Amino acid sequence: MRVILLLLASLFACASATAALADEAPLRYSLKQDEAWTGSNILRSRVRSSIPLQLPYHQLSGAAQQELRDSYKELAAEDEPPYPVRGQAAFFKALADANEILRVTGLLSLAVKVDQRGDVVDAAIYSTPSPDMGTFAAAVAIQQKFKPALCQGVPCTMDFLFEIDMK
Repeated sequence: MRVILLLLASLFACASATAALADEAPLRYSLKQDEAWTGSNILRSRVRSSIPLQLPYHQLSGAAQQELRDSYKELAAEDEPPYPVRGQAAFFKALADANEILRVTGLLSLAVKVDQRGDVVDAAIYSTPSPDMGTFAAAVAIQQKFKPALCQGVPCTMDFLFEIDMK
């Protein structure tokens, strides 16, 4: 009986500690490999994000929308940033595919200017692990269709920043 009570107490303590860690850890979303490596059944993460990459802006949680909004210095409460119509997954998948060939590491930071129709009209590379990756990322980003930004409820032109730490 004493052994069972000790076992139950240990299980309860472990469950409590695990729940506490889960509350502290940020939610992570990822894009997995299409196929597992030879000899494995495990699909590894290729891209990780604190925001669900497959969702469009209107389907993101309030917390995820706020995280995006927080990356803008001056965005009024009623304003919204631009966002890829189908989410960011296609962009990041294309970069992960390209990196299978280029095999570069480092920060890629790319801003696109999105007009009031949701079209990308310009791209600026702020940092890139290689010129080839920067050029490729800009070409992929320019092809994306966006939900336009809203300024006081009216579609407007605004930048959208893509950042990925290539590892």
